[in-house]
Amino acid sequence: MAAIIFLIFLLLVVVVTILVLALVFISGIVSDKYGVSFVPTRRRNIKKLFVWAGLSADDIFYDLGCGDGRVLICAVKDFGVMEAVGYEVAPWPYIKARFLIWLFGVKDRTSVLRRDFLKDDLSSATFIYTYLSHKLVEKLAIKLAVELKPGTRILCHTFPIDLGHHPEFKLIKSEEFDKITAYLYKRI
Repeated sequence: MAAIIFLIFLLLVVVVTILVLALVFISGIVSDKYGVSFVPTRRRNIKKLFVWAGLSADDIFYDLGCGDGRVLICAVKDFGVMEAVGYEVAPWPYIKARFLIWLFGVKDRTSVLRRDFLKDDLSSATFIYTYLSHKLVEKLAIKLAVELKPGTRILCHTFPIDLGHHPEFKLIKSEEFDKITAYLYKRI
């Protein structure tokens, strides 16, 4: 009897492992289709970036390409933002983000949408965080120039907005954090 229970347990572990690996593989394909792979922001940098950028409890925070939700969780738990909205198209990070948001108890002010942020209205944001590819930042800047209210801040991790092409934004400051450069902009 113990051998049967052990085999059932082992089979369950194998099935779950295969499902998780399939989700990770599919997530890679989906991420590539949208032009950016899941590369998480280091946890030790998130809080430093938000202090530096002046994130506050008055902000409506959007994370475009939120991955596993770590940035959203920090925005709610450590900075008390009014609302945090994340977008993630890849299934594995999306599932993980939903679970972690529930686990950390921030689901009342946090939502994660499994949609393409380029197709949604982002105008209610007062603070946007991105860690995207250069090509995707370019597409996003065109959209944000039309939708955002003046004064909305955009924090770009690694890939800056080209101000030569997008004079609707003003670079407030930039700084290196742990070998990455952060750029803080304001919609003017």
